Amino acid sequence: MLFLFVMGGHTVWAQEKPTVNIFFLEDCVICQSLTPELNKLYQKYHKEFDFVLYFPNQRSKDNSINEFKKKYKVDIPYKTDHYKKVSTLLGVNVTPEVVLTDRSGQIVYQGAIDDSFISPGKKRKAKNHYLQLAIEAFRVNKKPEISKTQAVGCFINYKEND
Repeated sequence: MLFLFVMGGHTVWAQEKPTVNIFFLEDCVICQSLTPELNKLYQKYHKEFDFVLYFPNQRSKDNSINEFKKKYKVDIPYKTDHYKKVSTLLGVNVTPEVVLTDRSGQIVYQGAIDDSFISPGKKRKAKNHYLQLAIEAFRVNKKPEISKTQAVGCFINYKEND
């Protein structure tokens, strides 16, 4: 669970647990393709880590998100981020993109879930499961070998709120 509050003009970030922040778009083919991997990670780690799906684009509405969750059997709780506050704070640009943060909100890992997508429309069998590797390293108090990757996906529309 993420708590954002402002103190003395500065945003302060506090969490009960380390958090896997997942930025998603329900009609993004790459997001849909990676949902089974996220479901496995959630089932394996949700007692130690909070997981939150953020839907940052205006077109993501509760009914379409709930249909997506039902179709892909997703139990991960979600929030909309239509005004891009969390997306901006974490520097996220595409969906799917993940940001693993520690309890103080410091970024431990940011980027792709795995390396199965070279570019939009170019998929291969994943060789590196970046998010899982970062979670596993964090669990044993180590810094992940890879702390940042380039996520491939659908761009977040930061101009739709102008």
